[in-house]
Amino acid sequence: MIQHIAFDRPFGVVAFDGSGMPLFTAWQSAAPGGADRGGA
Repeated sequence: MIQHIAFDRPFGVVAFDGSGMPLFTAWQSAAPGGADRGGA
C-alpha cells in the first residue's frame, strides 16, 4: 500500500549520528506548490 503524504505547513528535519552529532538538516519554509490541503 502506498500512502500519499502532503506537508501543508513549514517543517524541519535533523538526522543525528550515534554520538548525537547532526549529520544533516533540511527544512521547507512554506507549503510546496500543489500541496493537498484537503482530508485524506
